[in-house]
Amino acid sequence: LLRIKVNANAQPVAVALIEAKRSGDPPTKGLEQAKRYARLNHVPFVYSSNGYLFVESAIVMNYAHKGLMPSKMSSVLMQRL
Repeated sequence: LLRIKVNANAQPVAVALIEAKRSGDPPTKGLEQAKRYARLNHVPFVYSSNGYLFVESAIVMNYAHKGLMPSKMSSVLMQRL
């Protein structure tokens, strides 16, 4: 899980799940299982990689109860580009 601190007084919030596959496997292998795990744990983004190729998936759900709106999460993750 990739977690970030929203503010200095808050516990880190999980924002992405990263699924690692063997180099010979397609990066999509296990992606649906990773998405299910992400939904259960309220994680909005899933990444899967075999070390060469990457797949990104966004899980749409309500994060208002965590104190972090999806648009704010997206802007935080977009800063990585």
